[in-house]
Amino acid sequence: MALSDKTTRSRNRTLFITEETTNGTPVYPSGTDAFLAAEIDGFTQDTETAEAQEYTDALFTQAEQVVGYAYANPTMTIHPRFGASAGNTPVEAILLKNFFGNQTVVGSTSVTYDFLDHDNTLSAYYQYADVMQCVASGIVISEMNFSVSKQELMAYEFTAISNKVEHSSQCEVPSGTSTITAGSGVTIPVGTAAAYVAQVGSRFDVFNTAGTKTETITVLTVSTINITADTTVDIDAGFILKPSLPTGSYSAVQPFAPTSATVYVGPSGTAMASLIHADYALKARELSVSMNKNMQTPTADELNGSLFGGPDYEIDVPTVEISTTINLRPGTGRLYEQARTDQLRSIAVTIPYSGQELVVYVPSVFMEVSDGGENAGAAQQTLDFRIQKGSAISSADVFKLIYR
Repeated sequence: MALSDKTTRSRNRTLFITEETTNGTPVYPSGTDAFLAAEIDGFTQDTETAEAQEYTDALFTQAEQVVGYAYANPTMTIHPRFGASAGNTPVEAILLKNFFGNQTVVGSTSVTYDFLDHDNTLSAYYQYADVMQCVASGIVISEMNFSVSKQELMAYEFTAISNKVEHSSQCEVPSGTSTITAGSGVTIPVGTAAAYVAQVGSRFDVFNTAGTKTETITVLTVSTINITADTTVDIDAGFILKPSLPTGSYSAVQPFAPTSATVYVGPSGTAMASLIHADYALKARELSVSMNKNMQTPTADELNGSLFGGPDYEIDVPTVEISTTINLRPGTGRLYEQARTDQLRSIAVTIPYSGQELVVYVPSVFMEVSDGGENAGAAQQTLDFRIQKGSAISSADVFKLIYR
């Protein structure tokens, strides 16, 4: 059984995300760690090089060498899915908790996310069919964006930072290899430089020459053209090793397309319960929320004996920007002058769906209002908001994303 020459279907991809117990050390997933992603990208690292240009009598003097690997920036677009009922964590909870830092669950009532500095990291296992697997470790979610508009599925766009991305891919036990007797730490040749196709900790499904899966192995060591692993079945020439992930267990909850979203704008510091009131309501046409923790990588240039920077990160100054477009009405014309004389406001957004709702609450924002052009012959206004510290004592009081 030789390696296939067939192309790989682009849509045949799987994604699993796990929490690391030691920063930068991947944690192999279980089936319940699977995610349905609408878009996946950025699971690669740029190579950093230095070039020596020394004087000689030769025409070409370039001598380039690798001096490091840049941090990767994986991106994942996920359709949010509510928990089964209010007070149950949403499907995307692991990503939200890593981005915001704090998750508060009030049973049968709500799940709230707010900002808290933390050092927790994630692993992401991303695989094309059974051909190639990418493992990004030391991940932190650095940016989160979403927009709301009618007749479109709601989606969260996450951008992460990862200090290391490793790849495993299909390989074949070369012809002429004598039978490899099952045992502990047996040596298995893989027909190419082993480091090209396997990493320590990689898992492979083993297929015999008839195409039947015989077992799953975990790579213990990688050297020259060999790997070592504990095996329970003899291995022969022509056996194929394919990157392995568990069968995904996916939520039955469907993504949603909001048909309603209300923006509430009131005086700065207004409590959420008071702000979500008809007196402060505006009818939004579309809405976008952009959040960036502005993550820094202080160990990127540390002399740590590795070409990779460390899985250590610091938050600079987080930013949150909210923008919405509304149709100009007699009751909203005042917003132009209000934004000049009373720029500090509070804002809440409610997005209901199927008996639950998503709420964004920011008690202090700086508001700007501009001409929003026209929509189907009607004049529009664009309202832009930037998060402010206000009177908040802790980061948890500055911003809240609530499922309830």
